[in-house]
Amino acid sequence: GEGGRRMNILLLAHFVTDFDPHGTSRFVCLARRLGRAHRVELVTSDFDHRAKETRRERDFALPAKVTLLPEPGYPKNICLRRLFSHWLFARRVRAYLKGREKPIYCAVPSLSCAYYAARYAEKNRIPFVIDVQDLWPEAFSLAVPGAARFLLRPLVRRAEYIYKSADIIVGVSETYCRRAARGRSVPCLPVYLGTDLARFDRWASSPVRRDPEKFILAYGGTLGHSYDIPCVLEALALLKGRGISVTLWALGDGPLRGAFQARAEELGVEAVFYGRVPYPELCALLRACDVCVNPIVPGAAQSIINKH
Repeated sequence: GEGGRRMNILLLAHFVTDFDPHGTSRFVCLARRLGRAHRVELVTSDFDHRAKETRRERDFALPAKVTLLPEPGYPKNICLRRLFSHWLFARRVRAYLKGREKPIYCAVPSLSCAYYAARYAEKNRIPFVIDVQDLWPEAFSLAVPGAARFLLRPLVRRAEYIYKSADIIVGVSETYCRRAARGRSVPCLPVYLGTDLARFDRWASSPVRRDPEKFILAYGGTLGHSYDIPCVLEALALLKGRGISVTLWALGDGPLRGAFQARAEELGVEAVFYGRVPYPELCALLRACDVCVNPIVPGAAQSIINKH
């Protein structure tokens, strides 16, 4: 705050996946740090995007007020019900913002939520800061057939409006900041994703049973369109043809898990699909492997991703 003055700050984030007060969730961390010196409210959805279930109200153990706005939810990351769910949540955000004239620090995406926040901030001349977590619609354009990509144009226009409305741009990478600030002279601050190294090391020290004679690759993250798991499986098949045995541990879940498993069986390579595992177990498995891989599909919009 200016001169140490306590400020009223509204943090707006559609997706807050982990309310562990000692965790590494970006917006929980922001609420915890800002809440020590300012009056902070964190507004988010009551639908847990990761678990695909409704959150229950509870004591979030934060020095900030937490407001959960209702959202109907959706079964899959890419589906029409998700579009409707985002639209309805954004309408509730718009209604909730009325009369709350305080600086807004807003996550992008989702676009619907950030769009209404940008309009409200502009109309009421409220300082508006965006934190770009992902580039929509670029990030999921790979999942849309080329002939249908014209349907993404309204989302592109919405994203451009959000970017142009921002007084300050924060992003998880320099790439995202440059994209959001394109053609404008606006303060930009890349703040990279991070984790608590002491906790990681503590959990990574847990023993994992593995065959010491095997060479193991591990991938941790979404099993979806942006990550080229088939490329890894095909590389394993080439090595197998030369008499070199390599195993893949796939840690995570996603819409293409079944297709990736089928491809591994078709190629006759050894791949273990763990599904989503608790973070402490993930740390231990990553340390137990020989090499971690993160194969991004050509043309994907990712730069700095959460798994790092």
